[in-house]
Amino acid sequence: SLTDGRKTIFFLGGKPGIAELAAQKLAEKYNGFTPVGTSDGYFNKQGAESDKIIDKINSLNTDILFVCLGVPVQENWIIENKTKLKNVGLVMGLGGSLDAYSGNVKRAPEIFIKLNLEWFYRLVKEPKRIGRMMKLPKFVFGTIIYKLSGKLTGVVLFRDLSMISKYAEEIHPEVGDIVTIDFPDAKSRE
Repeated sequence: SLTDGRKTIFFLGGKPGIAELAAQKLAEKYNGFTPVGTSDGYFNKQGAESDKIIDKINSLNTDILFVCLGVPVQENWIIENKTKLKNVGLVMGLGGSLDAYSGNVKRAPEIFIKLNLEWFYRLVKEPKRIGRMMKLPKFVFGTIIYKLSGKLTGVVLFRDLSMISKYAEEIHPEVGDIVTIDFPDAKSRE
């Protein structure tokens, strides 16, 4: 359990101060939840700056790393640096979750969450997301067509992105333990 104090957790990403605030709020909300470190996402993702962050993560004997740099930056960073992360057993790409954890961005009303329409609420609140959102159907249908052509095996489409951890190894075995979760709630909404 993340709240029994046996696993060390590091938050990476967000604007300066956001990761720290998110860690503080989560520690207040979940008794026993104690992140060991944080760092904002404003660093060069390659080279000395990135290596300095990795050294910090490793020096704190981090077990779980939450990478919140946004898609696809976080996935690329994880893939490029996973072999450098010495003690980390689980790396999770959590997108903009730190903003929600910190209280910097308000979650959708409960009805949107229950209907799995939180994405729609965010789109209405942030219309600039439309370009990125329009790529998702193209990806889904492209994947289905590719799967039907017989060129792709082992692909599973998920209603809830929290389910992807179960299948991450099957979908992208070259990547390893990478999980992408795009909602900031600690409870699964299955």
